Amino acid sequence: MRLLIPTLALAAAFGLAGGSALAQTAKPQSTSAKQTSAPAKATTPAKPAAAKPAHTNAMRASGKLSAFDAGSKTLTLMTSKGNQEFMLAATTKIEEGSKTINPDALQKLTGRNITVSYMESGGQRTVQSVHVSAPAHTTAPKKS
Repeated sequence: MRLLIPTLALAAAFGLAGGSALAQTAKPQSTSAKQTSAPAKATTPAKPAAAKPAHTNAMRASGKLSAFDAGSKTLTLMTSKGNQEFMLAATTKIEEGSKTINPDALQKLTGRNITVSYMESGGQRTVQSVHVSAPAHTTAPKKS
């Protein structure tokens, strides 16, 4: 009997402590529901509508580099649809073959085949990357 009473008291203490902890975690948050007239959606946050650009996927264009203006960072690409102008961004990656080059080198590469990856927003095409094809290898006739 001496052991039974302290054991029951200890079990009751743990039961009350555990029950109050469960009651605290299971209590719904009614203060936010009372403040708004519409039910709150806690599963998805709202996204700002103005943050999305017109096109979210990068587009590609290929053709011959017909001109590059280093001052305005504008390159002109001759495609099957005619000349198209593209603006280089400060973060544009430019490669010639597997080598990274700087934008000013594009002035010396007119006439070469290039592929640009770009985003279009508000009618302006901003280039993300430029890949300049390696020059065509010309083979000299063999001397006999």
